[in-house]
Amino acid sequence: MCIRDRHEWEISNLQSVGAVLIPKGQILEHLNELDTAREMVVQCKSGGRSADVIWELQRHGFKKLLNLEAVSYTHLTLPTISSV
Repeated sequence: MCIRDRHEWEISNLQSVGAVLIPKGQILEHLNELDTAREMVVQCKSGGRSADVIWELQRHGFKKLLNLEAVSYTHLTLPTISSV
């Protein structure tokens, strides 16, 4: 789950490996769509926002959460969308 803003998602994303976009400010609105039994990887640009979201999700009963920090994926070639 990518919790960045839409414009960040449009620059690069991990959709090809199953990531979905739920911006940080909208997490609580989407809690009912998330499965507390599934392991979730939470991703932002550097790991700070995703740490905040993980804390919030834990408060709502989520236990299987991983923070994908920047150092974990910056070496990957990510799909990009360029402006025309």
